[in-house]
Amino acid sequence: MIKIKFIALLFLICLITSLAADPGEHYFSFEFENRTELEILTKLISIDKISGKTIYAYANNQQFNQFLELDIDYTPLPHPGRLITPEMSADLQKLSAWDSYPTYEAYLEMMYQFAEDYPDICTIINAGQSVQGRDILFAKISDNINENENEPEFMYTSSMHGDELTGYILMLRLIDYLLNNYGTDDRITNIVNEIEIWINPLANPDGTYYGGNHTVYGSRRNNANGVDLNRNFADPEDGDHPDGNPWQPENIIMMELSAAQNFVLAANFHGGAEVMNYPWDTWYRRHADDIWYQAISHTYADNAQENSPPGYMSGFNDGITNGYDWYTISGGRQDFMNYFRNCREVTMEISETKLPPASQLPDFWEYNHESLLLYLEECLYGFRGIISNLEGNPVYASIEVIDHDLDNSWIYSDKILGNYHRLIASGTWDIEVTAYAYSNNYQQNISVSENEITVLNIIMQPAPDAINLTGQVLDSDTGAIIPDATIEVLHVPVAPATSDQSGLYSLYLLAGDFQFRVSAPGYLESEFSLTIDEMNNEYDFILNSGPVIGVNLEAIFKEMPVNSEDLEIIILTNEGGGILNYEIYLEQDERDLTGCYISCSSSTFSPGQEVEWVFTVFNNSPDGEWIKDIFIEFPQNVTVNEASNFSGGSGGDLFYDGATGAGEEIHWHGETALGYGVLHEDETAQAVVEVSIAPQYTGEIILNYHIIGDGYGEEPHDIFNSISLTYPLNWININPDSGSLDSGASDEIAVVFNTNEVDPSNYNCEIIIEQENSNFVSIPVQLTVISTSAQDISIPTKASLQNNYPNPFNPSTIISFNIGSETQAALEIFNLKGQKINTLLNSFVPSGQYSIEWNGTDNEGVPVSSGIYFYSLTTETGSAVKRMILLK
Repeated sequence: MIKIKFIALLFLICLITSLAADPGEHYFSFEFENRTELEILTKLISIDKISGKTIYAYANNQQFNQFLELDIDYTPLPHPGRLITPEMSADLQKLSAWDSYPTYEAYLEMMYQFAEDYPDICTIINAGQSVQGRDILFAKISDNINENENEPEFMYTSSMHGDELTGYILMLRLIDYLLNNYGTDDRITNIVNEIEIWINPLANPDGTYYGGNHTVYGSRRNNANGVDLNRNFADPEDGDHPDGNPWQPENIIMMELSAAQNFVLAANFHGGAEVMNYPWDTWYRRHADDIWYQAISHTYADNAQENSPPGYMSGFNDGITNGYDWYTISGGRQDFMNYFRNCREVTMEISETKLPPASQLPDFWEYNHESLLLYLEECLYGFRGIISNLEGNPVYASIEVIDHDLDNSWIYSDKILGNYHRLIASGTWDIEVTAYAYSNNYQQNISVSENEITVLNIIMQPAPDAINLTGQVLDSDTGAIIPDATIEVLHVPVAPATSDQSGLYSLYLLAGDFQFRVSAPGYLESEFSLTIDEMNNEYDFILNSGPVIGVNLEAIFKEMPVNSEDLEIIILTNEGGGILNYEIYLEQDERDLTGCYISCSSSTFSPGQEVEWVFTVFNNSPDGEWIKDIFIEFPQNVTVNEASNFSGGSGGDLFYDGATGAGEEIHWHGETALGYGVLHEDETAQAVVEVSIAPQYTGEIILNYHIIGDGYGEEPHDIFNSISLTYPLNWININPDSGSLDSGASDEIAVVFNTNEVDPSNYNCEIIIEQENSNFVSIPVQLTVISTSAQDISIPTKASLQNNYPNPFNPSTIISFNIGSETQAALEIFNLKGQKINTLLNSFVPSGQYSIEWNGTDNEGVPVSSGIYFYSLTTETGSAVKRMILLK
């Protein structure tokens, strides 16, 4: 066996992480000859777009090496995420001009600020975390934000390709636009009143902030694992894992959310072209609603053309294209939502430039904002209604348009309310409604007019062999009835029942064995196994009262100078019954060690914990040297319990030597019959090591490692390096970190911030409040530490403005300041838009220490809403400004 490569040194990166090391990302173009060739290539690399006979594509290192084996001439291209230096900002006031990109921390703050400013119509849903621990956030907007209403559920999501960012900013601005205009603009008020809107501005935060949380420069298409998220969904034609990769965390979030909700209409935003792309992407045959899809796509494109300079969104078929006609892909989000979630979704390509200069972002809003609203309103047309039984309870049913629907284009009613919403072109349609344990119901001659809604409520008759299961839900201690309990039948397509004010419930089932899950506020969720037949059709479910975690804060955002301390209070309440035994701990996102060889999935450790560390080795040797030995040395206070082989290399595993114990060095070895290593260049392999950390351990954990190649090429043939894990977070502390609460009782949890030993930077973690290893609440924390010189906290020599207390506060806070000598002084309150809302002081004052209370009202005495506010002290010698948070 001969390996001929350019002469270079062995360059290896070893990552302690739960996922793969950075596999790189290539952007290039090449020519293709025919459609057959294209369909082969789309399985191998990630096609970005096609222009004429030119394909533009991305590939990670492994994909790129496979592409090179095809011996196709190609042209390397500059990466779209590095063509400009984008204007960035961490200032929400500056960002409100929509002509800069937010830092990651500013994005989080902006999202939560929406909910604080408009708590009646907006809430922020943290749907989960990315590979590197960044949050996937949704703004949910509705007139009754906490209620499940008979209205269509709609979703916008952007930037699953992390370097395509026009949609990111437009979605943030759309959230702001809807919230700001609700109650004053009739059209916006109607949209919010009639639609439950979910907006996710950033679906791939790791890709977008690949260059660091402070910038979108260096953003990339793939996620942190090097996987194209728009090739990683289940595919109608190719099934599960069409790209050969595990489901990625970002996509699991979308899969689970779309399964839990009943989305009617959706769109995902991209860049690199300007066109509305409608289903299908995976195969040539048209969607059952192809005429409707073309119509709504033209509506979007036509209005975008009307509101933009000539040439915008005018290519293809006047701004629209069928996905397969453009180029076929497998594992796309659009096809997944249509086929597996029965939700109409399109792909919106809204800017030729993936990362446009920030100054152009307001222009793209002008081009698209009318189209965005029109697309939202599409889910208000077609035909809709509620499907229920004779008792008025909701029925979970399929609604199929006869001689029309195919490829899962039918829809389902909502399990909670029984409401359904069928988007369809104008015409007269016959439908069939089918439900478990009910007789089929046919309704003919449903007429639908363009941009109108036809309401058709349907009452289902139980099937002749259906059994009506009835009973009550009761308290185990008192025997009292429990209203509003939810009774779910697992693995059976029926709507859950809800107990009425007498604790009574009713379900229609066919005879058989069933598993029930019963839950109610303040009670422990329980499961029951029952056999149901004509003789066994009554059952009372008995529930035990149980604790429920309640907290007063959704998130904590702090800004502090170095060498200072501050305090936040979490009010923890047992909102259920029984005793709440809780533990509180901190979790930190993976830290960014750009330029280092090793990082860790957690930058800290907890003494006494048992943990699994996943080691990932990446061979980036340019001269083709292959890895055959890996050694990792653990300190005396770390006990190795067990480990796995390093798996993933095309040459086979590196085998674990079986060593266990404290202070051990573990050896993995893999070698071919000819003496070569088994982990080839541009490949990764992973091993899991389970360790126990001594309870008394303090200081740092140092992990030394040694990687040995197979001797091919130039020196060096081995690399030594190490990684250090620090003691738990030194800038935040929680007291108490455990306790017990009776029903209705509360504890005050002190969250102490200390910046004496940290540098100016942004710090993030989550406070996890856990109920006996079952339910938990997560509170994200963001701390911004600024240098003293960067603060505007002192008025030269004569006056100083101090931190208000408490902060956050409700309903009032104390603002303190010091005056060195008599001066004219003004203490004023401003909102995020810079508008003055109250003047607390405006007069001559003598020297001394002052404290003034602000009660959270404006100059008219009207209480202001929750949010971020600024207080400003101005004297004859200077001014100072500080920030505070009102949380109601």
